[in-house]
Amino acid sequence: MRRWMKRLLGAGVVIAVLVGFSFLSERTFAPALLVLGVLAASAVFFLVADGAAEMLTVRWTMPPRFSSAGHTFDPRFTRLAQQLSESSDRAGVAIEVQRSLAVIADDLLASRYGVDRARDPAAARAVLGDSLSDYLDRPPTYPRNGFGRQVSALLTRLEEL
Repeated sequence: MRRWMKRLLGAGVVIAVLVGFSFLSERTFAPALLVLGVLAASAVFFLVADGAAEMLTVRWTMPPRFSSAGHTFDPRFTRLAQQLSESSDRAGVAIEVQRSLAVIADDLLASRYGVDRARDPAAARAVLGDSLSDYLDRPPTYPRNGFGRQVSALLTRLEEL
């Protein structure tokens, strides 16, 4: 709204200048045609300017990427999924996944069950289950096949807690 008020004020100034110039030069004119001509020219000019501004607007952000339906990572772990998709080091991926899942499991154990995995491994194993406990206790490995299904199963188990 403010933009159009400024534009109308600008058109009014142009009309005033043209009327003043025509009086000083002692020329005859039709004031209604002058007003209509200036308003029409202003409207066309500003419509073209607005259209050009929208066409020339550069968007510097990347469009959102949507994961495919077969993607095995939980949507809450999108940052982890992004790190893993950019990584080419299998050992680094395995270490990062295990570290992240260990932090999540430790937080869940402490907040919901009052169990510390380092101090009471038997109680932690009873809560976490054998598959998740075995995964967190052994050194991280990145199998050639089935890593996505394994992580998906571990995330499902963490959600069940």
